[in-house]
Amino acid sequence: MTRPEIPKNEELRLEELYSYQILDTEPEEHFDDLVWMAAELAKTPMAMISLVEKNRQWFKSKTGFVAEETSREVSFCGHVVASGQSIVVEDTTKDSRFADNPLVTKHPNIRFYMGVPLISPSGSVLGTLCVMDTVPRTVCPRQIRSLKTLAHQVVTLMNRKVEGRALIRNNQLTSIGELAGGIAHEINNPMAIISGRTQILRRMIEENRYEPEKFEKDLQVIQATCDRIVKVIRGLLKMSRGTVGDTYDRIRFGVLVEEVTSLFNQKLSQGGVSLVVEGDPSVEVECRSIEISQVLMNLISNAIDSLVSANERKIFIRWAVVGQKLRVEIEDTGAGIPADLRDRVMKAYFTTKPAGQGTGLGLSISQKICEAHHGRLELDSQTEVAKFVMTLPLELGRKSRKAA
Repeated sequence: MTRPEIPKNEELRLEELYSYQILDTEPEEHFDDLVWMAAELAKTPMAMISLVEKNRQWFKSKTGFVAEETSREVSFCGHVVASGQSIVVEDTTKDSRFADNPLVTKHPNIRFYMGVPLISPSGSVLGTLCVMDTVPRTVCPRQIRSLKTLAHQVVTLMNRKVEGRALIRNNQLTSIGELAGGIAHEINNPMAIISGRTQILRRMIEENRYEPEKFEKDLQVIQATCDRIVKVIRGLLKMSRGTVGDTYDRIRFGVLVEEVTSLFNQKLSQGGVSLVVEGDPSVEVECRSIEISQVLMNLISNAIDSLVSANERKIFIRWAVVGQKLRVEIEDTGAGIPADLRDRVMKAYFTTKPAGQGTGLGLSISQKICEAHHGRLELDSQTEVAKFVMTLPLELGRKSRKAA
């Protein structure tokens, strides 16, 4: 058996592969579709997207193959990565590179292999799109060209996912930047309270004036103030993290709302806006909490901006379980969205804000996040005021979670 050679640009290649943040992620429907098409095209029982790391090849998507990964030294795909060229092996038992390979001599008993490289925009070979069979086969040039086309689509999909993460990340940072002054105020004010109360207690001790009721009251104030700071910091830390590692977990929706709204306390106060929260705080939903927090931030921020010239300034956040779904409403008492703009408000780059005050991406990104959760985000067309409705499944089955 011939072990795959290591490409000269291996260090840069691995750095680029890791930058995609795709290794060890859940299977996804779009990648699965491309693998299925590859198997159909070649009429083979096995096909996969293989990403070749330092010591292993890991399969982002596969059909007809049980293992999640194999070592790099026994991989056929490692040879494609080393050469940067497509490889067709019509009969592995007649090829000295593979004849005694354990993938040939043992299960899954590969006899035919065709792999084309997954080439990044910078020219690095990240892995392969490959098809395999347990019997020898021949292929025609048209099949190889078609497999190369599918491989290009795999890389295009990988790049789009990177771009999507960047958009969400930029949206997060923009939101945090807009709230930075208020967040600093939310921390500085409580710190002043703690400092003042601590000084009072210190003087009482120094002057030997121990008053149990006064001590207890001041300690309660300090504890409550610390809790307030913790909520703000917890919300800030959640939003400052990127979406990498943002896995699907069961979370209490009330806690999520509390973390997000804590970041808006100062902005709400400055704008004279009242926040009304209605919902069972114990309701749990399976989601990527950072992404859903971003949706809430976008909707609350937009609602606050819409109330600048309103006489009554209120924002309502309501949630309830409807069937097997969580229905969340964010409504404000502003002038609402004009009828002629309602069909456009969810489109990318559309904004009703003055130039320089919005990218027009917040609602579009939020809608895509909800759709990735197999949910929806839409503007309620039955009300004159602006009411956005987010619907999320309470639970995501394994198949749904993979596709998201």
